[in-house]
Amino acid sequence: MTTIAETLARFTAGLDYNRIPGDIVTDAAMLLADTLACAIAAAAEPGPNAIDIVSEQARADQGSAVATVVGTGWKTSLRAATLVNCTMARYLDANDIYMPVAGSLSGSGHFSDALPALVSAAEAFGSTGRELIEAVVVAYEVQASLADAFPWLDRGFHSVSQVTVAVALAVGKLMGLTGLELAHASSLAITAGLFVQSWLHPSTDVPAIKGGAPGLAAERGITCAELAGRGFTGPLDAFESFFAFFGEDLPDPASVFDRLGADWMTPRNAIKSVPAQIYIQPVAQCVGRLYDDGLRLESVSWLRVISNDGACGRVQGAPGAFRPASREAADHSTPFVAVMTLRDGRVSPASYHDEPWESSRIIDAMSRVELNIDESWSAKLSERGLLGAEVEAGDHDGNRYHARVEQFHGHPDNPLTEEELVGKLESFIGGPDVCGSGAGAELLKRCRDLPDAMSVEPLLDSCRLVSGDENSVRDVSD
Repeated sequence: MTTIAETLARFTAGLDYNRIPGDIVTDAAMLLADTLACAIAAAAEPGPNAIDIVSEQARADQGSAVATVVGTGWKTSLRAATLVNCTMARYLDANDIYMPVAGSLSGSGHFSDALPALVSAAEAFGSTGRELIEAVVVAYEVQASLADAFPWLDRGFHSVSQVTVAVALAVGKLMGLTGLELAHASSLAITAGLFVQSWLHPSTDVPAIKGGAPGLAAERGITCAELAGRGFTGPLDAFESFFAFFGEDLPDPASVFDRLGADWMTPRNAIKSVPAQIYIQPVAQCVGRLYDDGLRLESVSWLRVISNDGACGRVQGAPGAFRPASREAADHSTPFVAVMTLRDGRVSPASYHDEPWESSRIIDAMSRVELNIDESWSAKLSERGLLGAEVEAGDHDGNRYHARVEQFHGHPDNPLTEEELVGKLESFIGGPDVCGSGAGAELLKRCRDLPDAMSVEPLLDSCRLVSGDENSVRDVSD
């Protein structure tokens, strides 16, 4: 009997650029550009933060300088570059997220968490642009199968566990591993790369690992690929053993993996319009409409959010969400994102600068936000895949405001337009202290040009900050 590890390896080894549908290639390039923009913008963020910590780790590995740290001109080892680049891509909480057809997000994940590792590996191994595109598609399709096969969050595991497997396979493909070696790489990854969901609880502060976990997962995935290439073996029935033990009451997942290469799931990934947790996206869009109608932070008297328990409960709506204590907690706080939308009109990376969650003005405004869990919104998500919200508000003059979003903009069923996508990229990296005006459109073009590129160097050239001496991530000359 063919095991799941062998099925994943067969798909990975057999995936050739010429067999990938054109629309999937287009989506892969778009998702890669969005991910790299998130990483570049994070590289420009003021410190200190988690990025500085992993950057120091990368400095220690500079003896093997084969992969570039995004946003900089310096290189380090493949694993160290992966650690810092994947951390940066996740840091702003603005990278894409999988939207299963069934609706529930329990198995969902940020598949793009894996992409910086693939770019680093492609640089280190001298891969072509087409080979990088192949690896990107492997990473998305493998993670989609894992997400649809198992409810990771409901069983106590973080979906970042999928990144370890995806990186082991995709990087293994770039390394030229055989089918059997790829099978062992994936079995090692699921055995040694699992992450317990221990950092997103309503009663606890949000720690730095929220953004750093992808880097750790991807780093482990590369190790698994490297070991498999040297003959290190894992249990080829590792996935079956995992699913049997933790999902004994679930349907047989085998059919999910059998679809690989036939039903393409890469297009099912949503691109966030603002840097905030996924359940908060429709809330931010509703409040943005109230801002457009004239409501401002100075004039709001009360604001009521009506949505599912993801937006109005859990970490996003817990008591601690009304007093976030860190960047990591703020982008998972529905009250904070709502208030900052009233302040700025649209939340951007700059909305988190200077720790506004400590401002008495912002704290007072958050106290006027009411969160109401509505089971009908929860049913819309689980039954129809609709991730929306409704927001009501009033100002000091007695005026009332209302906005409703059935499906947030950026969802694959309600996608961003080309102009809106470029607008997001430009808002992230087009500033004078990041990559300069026009950088968003140029990054997207470089990603779309990958099929004709002999290396990833042109792409990396578009990922450098204008200045390289103001942040420890950017400058290691000292």
